[in-house]
Amino acid sequence: DRQYKKKYAKLSSVTFHKWVSRVKVLNEMRKAHVGIICWRNIDLYRHGISANKLPDYLSSGLPVIIGYGYEHVIGT
Repeated sequence: DRQYKKKYAKLSSVTFHKWVSRVKVLNEMRKAHVGIICWRNIDLYRHGISANKLPDYLSSGLPVIIGYGYEHVIGT
């Protein structure tokens, strides 16, 4: 963690936040209306991938929208 802070702390586009408990993250997710996962069509995923956010979204009771090969639906 320190190595990243040392390397990137001066960038205005980077913010480091304190540790947040999993319970707090799940409580915040419950305020959302939907979980979104967007895969890009790149060679990195040729052997398969696993969405680490999918179990979080589902345990929060969120419906999940999954897109493949598209730009992020929220925008970049």
